[in-house]
Amino acid sequence: VWHVADRLSRPAGAVPVLTDGPGGNLTETAFANLFAVLDGAVVTPTGETVLDGISRRVTLELCRSLGLPVHEAPVPVHDVPRASEAWLAGTGFGVAGVRGIDRVNLPWPGPVFRRLLAAWSDLVGVDVAKSFTG
Repeated sequence: VWHVADRLSRPAGAVPVLTDGPGGNLTETAFANLFAVLDGAVVTPTGETVLDGISRRVTLELCRSLGLPVHEAPVPVHDVPRASEAWLAGTGFGVAGVRGIDRVNLPWPGPVFRRLLAAWSDLVGVDVAKSFTG
């Protein structure tokens, strides 16, 4: 299923996001965890419903160290229009901003994402954004 979804979405520059059912909750991608800002708080699916990997844990720790309210809770598909921003966290890149979900455009890069990207850069001692742009 991942392979087919990836092949269909790649020409559009998209990444498929797994849900727990039609019209249900967003969970994760094949290579990253999903985070969204809803009502001023960072929300990500619980570790019981997604791969509770190191990048996810580091992102949660960094959010908390920045004083950001964090909730591990379902991210319903119907709440996507309320999201002020979103990003993915994964081992290969740290964090990557999301421009849209399910045809809903999101501000990119958002202010929370920019703070988090700077925190990741400080943590690893490399300008993460610059490492991808040359």
